[in-house]
Amino acid sequence: MIRPKIVLSSLDAPLSVSVIKGPFAVLLNADDPEWVDGSFLRRKTIELLNAGCRYCVCFGRNSEAVHDQIDDVIVNRNSEMNVLTTFHDDETAEDVVNFFTVVAMNGMAQGLLLVRDGNPWLTLLQRGATG
Repeated sequence: MIRPKIVLSSLDAPLSVSVIKGPFAVLLNADDPEWVDGSFLRRKTIELLNAGCRYCVCFGRNSEAVHDQIDDVIVNRNSEMNVLTTFHDDETAEDVVNFFTVVAMNGMAQGLLLVRDGNPWLTLLQRGATG
């Protein structure tokens, strides 16, 4: 089975639709301080949805609150889009990476890491791919 490609994007950079293709799952660290800003959260969520995000995985202590706000944006769009969201506030990063790659990315064209510091996440992904 071929694993979908995983792309790393900076929180402050606009999503490149030339890099993001087809339906995708996103993993975000809800403890990154940008997600506390409601305006940023709404803007970035709309950008993700417009780019084809169909599964949003929120990780960290603040993940339930961020998850709920993302759900509000999705519902307020009055779209027929089917977008799944989950929050993982009491799981290890390793468990969340496993969930992201096995469950959230299942059937997706690719995955997107949308985090402040991608290095630890890329290390976990590489370890999971080889371990």
